[in-house]
Amino acid sequence: MSIVTSNALKDSIIARIVRTTRIIDKMVSEEVGQYKLTKPQFDVLLILKFCNQEFITTTELSEELMVSKANITGIVTRLEKANLISKVVDENDTRSKKIALTESGLELIDRVMPRYFAMSDEIYSKFSEEERQKLLSQMIFIEEFYNSRR
Repeated sequence: MSIVTSNALKDSIIARIVRTTRIIDKMVSEEVGQYKLTKPQFDVLLILKFCNQEFITTTELSEELMVSKANITGIVTRLEKANLISKVVDENDTRSKKIALTESGLELIDRVMPRYFAMSDEIYSKFSEEERQKLLSQMIFIEEFYNSRR
């Protein structure tokens, strides 16, 4: 429980969303840390696993994860050194790099995902299907609001 409180409902909601996000990030970090991954590295591997294309650019990764290109560069460099991803130069734009999972990266993410999804399922089990749908629609609303302001 947080020691910070607010009497204003609207302030409490935002504070609770931020705190909950940090809690989930910590839980994920603990799970993926058992595989010598950081949460940002796991996020990149997960996106590569589930994106609907063979390669993804570093720009697309930074936009998807909402982090700077410099941050993505560091994450990608470490994943490449660990032979979990490969980088190729985009033939249409030689300044751009395309990223893909290696076989080792795919094997690792396939080992990590069951633990990640088990953790997610444990959290979701506390909510009814209706509550999950409502929560999801509210989060989508916040994301769409953010995107409309950009």
